[in-house]
Amino acid sequence: MNENRPRTRYCSRCLTTFIGDLDRCPNLGCRTQRPVAGWGTLLEPGDTFDRHYHIEKRLAIGGAGVTYLGREEDAAGQLVGPWLAIKVLYAQRDQGSFLRRLSNEAQILQELDHPNIVQLMGFSHRKGHSPYLLTRFEEGGSLLDHLRRVGALPLKEAAAIGIQLCDALAVAHNRGVIHRDLK
Repeated sequence: MNENRPRTRYCSRCLTTFIGDLDRCPNLGCRTQRPVAGWGTLLEPGDTFDRHYHIEKRLAIGGAGVTYLGREEDAAGQLVGPWLAIKVLYAQRDQGSFLRRLSNEAQILQELDHPNIVQLMGFSHRKGHSPYLLTRFEEGGSLLDHLRRVGALPLKEAAAIGIQLCDALAVAHNRGVIHRDLK
């Protein structure tokens, strides 16, 4: 991480984000004292994560962690391979049910091979480091994003998307997987 610029931190209790190293969480409903180990820190564009991944930008912040867009760096610092979605658990949520869910997601993705299901590129859970999941980044965003950009789809295009979705779901369902968050 580049320590010369202000860092975005987060409170592990309420997940409020803020800049700086405050004594208390700025959320008036929380006001948690700074933990002994310090606040959680979000990665920023240009950071290197786990010595191998260059962070391009933050894609999403969720209840269990943060997803970043990045690429692998080789030994010379050159970016190689495909764009990746790097889902990192918050430091304070890197065990118990959050870790089990992330681990289950990795196992499920490893078993599913379909052009319309995101491809697992790796999963890491090492002592002293937040667990993370690597998937190939798929361009284009969600169907909702697409509908907001272009409006209602022509019937033929909507049917083609529906067929692709049903094909992917059939593969998942044949493996006993029920997906609860289709995008």
